[in-house]
Amino acid sequence: MSVIDVATQAVMTTIPVGSGPDDVAVGPDGRRAYVANQTSENVSVIDTLADGIVATVPVDGLPTGLGVHPDGRRLYVTAQMDGDVAVVDTASNMVTATIAVGNKPVRLAITPDGAAAYVVNQGDGTLSVIDTATQRVAATVTVGGAPRGIAIAPDGTFAYVTSQFPGVVSVIDTATNQVSTTIPVGGEDVAFLPSGAFAYVSSESSGTVSLVDTALNMVVAAITVSANGGRGGVAATPDGASVYVVNVLTNNVSVVDTAINQKTTSIAVGHAPRDIAIGLIP
Repeated sequence: MSVIDVATQAVMTTIPVGSGPDDVAVGPDGRRAYVANQTSENVSVIDTLADGIVATVPVDGLPTGLGVHPDGRRLYVTAQMDGDVAVVDTASNMVTATIAVGNKPVRLAITPDGAAAYVVNQGDGTLSVIDTATQRVAATVTVGGAPRGIAIAPDGTFAYVTSQFPGVVSVIDTATNQVSTTIPVGGEDVAFLPSGAFAYVSSESSGTVSLVDTALNMVVAAITVSANGGRGGVAATPDGASVYVVNVLTNNVSVVDTAINQKTTSIAVGHAPRDIAIGLIP
């Protein structure tokens, strides 16, 4: 895992994790980061102050996606081969429950109030909504084919789910858990600005990131980030000034200035990077 200082736009350090790292998440207090390692079937728990692994949590079934509950006490991990979500107690770093979801769960996002976790099931084109109080699936929503990425708006009122076939973003009303509309842009991942006014959608097949006006649910710009395609994860800084886009094929991360919506620099990282998370380190 590469650790980037967003002030200097440089890699500060590189931390060895497990085999096949696919997703990363940072806890709400910034003291812990988590990496889902697919092929070693575990999650690396990282002390962000010491930049070292403090625990390794076994999770069977190709752990792929991560989400930390806003209270910091629970980590949710998708296991795509087993079709379930493991719930990890972050104090003991042990799996305390597993929740059966859809076919091939790959990513998840948790509402700002922590009441629900939305799980993207790539294999059957659905979204499982987990009630985090009962740890049970409360609803299943049909979205586009081969969905991949998800982000929930900062106010929690809607979620964006990217799908590859057809290339659309499904807009989910979180009050009704129904698709309210679709946006004709396919993507690998999506991230909202903290204001919620705009979202950035990355694509595997093009060298651009799509800018979506969330009031209109419409693509308003395409931002060139890489000439070779192969987009990965997307994340916005807490102040909304920058968006970081992972480029899987070129082994770097593009930095987009959101004031002008142009790429300002690229940062070299490790081989075939997949995802990114931004946190404030205490």
